[in-house]
Amino acid sequence: MSSEAANCSLEQDQMISWLKDISQGDEGALESFYTATLSKVYGVAYRIVGETSKAEDVVTEVYYQVWQQADRYQTDRGSPLAWVLTISRSRALDQLRRDKTRSNADLNQDDVTGADPLAPDALLESLEAGTQIHALLSELSQVQRDVLALAYFRDLSHQQIADQLDMPLGTVKSHIKRALGSLRPQATKAGI
Repeated sequence: MSSEAANCSLEQDQMISWLKDISQGDEGALESFYTATLSKVYGVAYRIVGETSKAEDVVTEVYYQVWQQADRYQTDRGSPLAWVLTISRSRALDQLRRDKTRSNADLNQDDVTGADPLAPDALLESLEAGTQIHALLSELSQVQRDVLALAYFRDLSHQQIADQLDMPLGTVKSHIKRALGSLRPQATKAGI
């Protein structure tokens, strides 16, 4: 075996060890895994989203998912680096879909209102609505906020949310239904 192949095998064994430790809640292992893989994860994200700040957001999501799902890594399905780069690609594509959805929604809203979205009145109205929404969301349980955030801000399907949070699909649907049910009356009262 060449020295290059031996080094590669040692690196892979170390990454597998870190993932096992991460699945046990070892933050130091996450830091080591992050340091070893960051440049490649960021590179994939940046090539897909094309903006530094968005690529950084993707990287944050990737390592959050690694922290949550390290126990799902399977050695027979590829190397740890391939696994984390696949996650990076998926999160970056999610980011592109969210951007496209927001862009289309912004265009449609501008067409309907005919208002300049940068006009002071429009900015103030948007800020007030956002503040009210955050206040309403803060009254939900953490798990309800998490499932709503994944559903509406990350545009994940119920099944994807169940997979990401390691919850049964029915539980995810119940949390979303209860969260929306408690938000509707309050949002109506607040005029949102």
